[in-house]
Amino acid sequence: MDYFPNRLEYLISQRFKQKGILLPDDLKIETVANAFDIEIFYHQTSFAFFQGNYKAITLNKHVDSRQQHYEFWHELTHILIHTGDQLKTAKYINKYQEIDANKCALFCAMPYHMLQYIDWYQENLLELLLEQFHLPKHQLINRLQQIQTKQQNMVFN
Repeated sequence: MDYFPNRLEYLISQRFKQKGILLPDDLKIETVANAFDIEIFYHQTSFAFFQGNYKAITLNKHVDSRQQHYEFWHELTHILIHTGDQLKTAKYINKYQEIDANKCALFCAMPYHMLQYIDWYQENLLELLLEQFHLPKHQLINRLQQIQTKQQNMVFN
């Protein structure tokens, strides 16, 4: 498959590779949290906290494990690429960061460097990817649409 990531997607992929996150099996919450030295907690809602060298992600204990995985990627995005305390920043900055985290969470959940391991012509592709990347179905479809849109744009540019 010919696919070229955008700059942010490429940087996230490089960062994962530097941390030894190379295969879909490495995308477990505990594995990634350990690689990035992040503490994980479970409570009523999901959020990230980072100050200095300390990083923590609290995940909603009331959602299923696929949704928890997506929320983990969303919160990891805040730690990896955002700055500032959302409780103290302007609403428009918070809104931008949330939109950005939703998009970039999918780059983390299905990193560019792992696309090479996918047999795109497999019969039950969606089911296999759901199992391999452990995302909610609608989020996996969103990621596949990102990839498809990028490929279509490459054809027309």
